[in-house]
Amino acid sequence: EHMRAFCTGAPTTARDDLLGVATAPVDRLWYETIEKTEFSAGGLFVVTVPREACFDKVSIREGWDRKDFYLLFDGISGGHHAYQDGNCIVRFCEGGVSWLGTGRGGSVRGQNGVFVALDGSGAGAVHRYARRLYAGADGDILAVAAALEGVGDFDWERHIVRKRGRWTLVVDRVVVKKTGEALAERHWYPRGTITQTADGVVCAQEGNGKIRCLHMQSAGLPLEGIRCGEGHVVETARL
Repeated sequence: EHMRAFCTGAPTTARDDLLGVATAPVDRLWYETIEKTEFSAGGLFVVTVPREACFDKVSIREGWDRKDFYLLFDGISGGHHAYQDGNCIVRFCEGGVSWLGTGRGGSVRGQNGVFVALDGSGAGAVHRYARRLYAGADGDILAVAAALEGVGDFDWERHIVRKRGRWTLVVDRVVVKKTGEALAERHWYPRGTITQTADGVVCAQEGNGKIRCLHMQSAGLPLEGIRCGEGHVVETARL
C-alpha cells in the first residue's frame, strides 16, 4: 500500500496493549498527501473529518489464541485497493473460524457495510474517512462507533458492542436530512453454509475439528426483508 508502512516477514508477538479495544491512527503523511495522487482522481473521495478524529483501523481482541474473538473495523476508503470499506467490518473471527469475508467489488455494497439511497440516488461521492465517535472498554463490554458524515443527504453511524465471550451487537443508524423515499441495505459476506431462519441467518463451518455456527439475528426486520445468496446476506429497509 503506497504511503502506509507494514511489517512483513516478522514473527507475530502477543502484545497486551493490543488486547481489548485498540486504535491505529491515520498516518499524517498519508492524510496530507493521498488527495494529491492518482488515488483521488476526479474528486471522487471527499474528506470531511480532521485527522485527529479519523482512524485507520480499530480492533476488538479478546486474546491471542486462534480461537479467541477478533474484530477489525476499517476507517479509510480508497487507497491502492480503492475499496469503499470505511465504516465497514473487514474481519470477524471467533472459535478458530473466520466468519466474514471482505466482500466482492469496490463499492460499499461489496463490503460488510450499509448502502443508502434517497429518491434513487446515492451520495454522489465517497467519504475518504469515517469519524471515530468513541472506542473503549468498561468491564466486560468492549465498544467502538464511527460515522460517515457530510456527503450527500444522509449520514451513517455504526455502533459495535461486544460482551466478552458472549455476543456481538452491531447497530446501524442512518440519518436522512431531507424528505424523500429512502432505501437502506446492510450487506454481509459470511463464510460457510448459510441457512435462513425466522430472525436472521445461521452460518455453519468447521473449526478446530467441530462444526461451529454463528447466529446472525436481524432485529426488527420482517423475513421478507432478508435475502440470502451464496456467501452474501442483505437486510433491506425502505422508508
